[in-house]
Amino acid sequence: LEGLIDCKGSMYKFVHDQIQLAAYSLIPENERGLWHLQIGSLIWANKSKSQKSALFIAVGQLNQGEKFIKKTRERVELARLNLKAGEKAMSSAVYTMAASFLKSGIDLLAGTWWVENYSLCLKLYVSYAEVCYCNGDFETMSLMLEEVFRHTECDKDNRPAHFTLIRALAAQGKLHSSIETSLLVLEKLGEQFPSPDDKTVSAEYSKLKRILEGKTDTYILGLSAMENDE
Repeated sequence: LEGLIDCKGSMYKFVHDQIQLAAYSLIPENERGLWHLQIGSLIWANKSKSQKSALFIAVGQLNQGEKFIKKTRERVELARLNLKAGEKAMSSAVYTMAASFLKSGIDLLAGTWWVENYSLCLKLYVSYAEVCYCNGDFETMSLMLEEVFRHTECDKDNRPAHFTLIRALAAQGKLHSSIETSLLVLEKLGEQFPSPDDKTVSAEYSKLKRILEGKTDTYILGLSAMENDE
């Protein structure tokens, strides 16, 4: 294998991507998934040796062999790993990668999983909807949010989904719909807001303008944070 593979300690790698592709092409297509599954399992079993990258690499390999995972418990566990990988990618603002992991997690739980794994499904769908919003994929985001609103058991559970919807509507320039949704959520939280007419809005605007008269941006930014929210 001299000239084809580099060896550094216990680490091996092909010297060129084309050599790796040529070797990969020798594996029968119907067996490749099993190889990915085995490689992913080995990487995850030895994750302590490379904690920073093990999660992404292992889950990526396992996903490529998921069709060979038949046991429900193992599919649920892989969905949890996809959620973990997706959340980690989100925390680093790598939203395209996060979307891939979260979608894979959702695909693993097709069927009646909202009943059997409610909490996991909720986290996957809410996170995927948020990532789609960050990626500007508002169509897929809307589909994911519809699923959340259809299956959530209480207002508390669908609150994060509403926050994503509010931000997405505002980002699309649909400010009126964004405000309406915000008021709906606040109403469910027990905060009632009147529906002001143009005269009331104009009066409040004039009042605020008088309060801010003569105040500079520096002055306003230097004000102390409100301590009594009542």
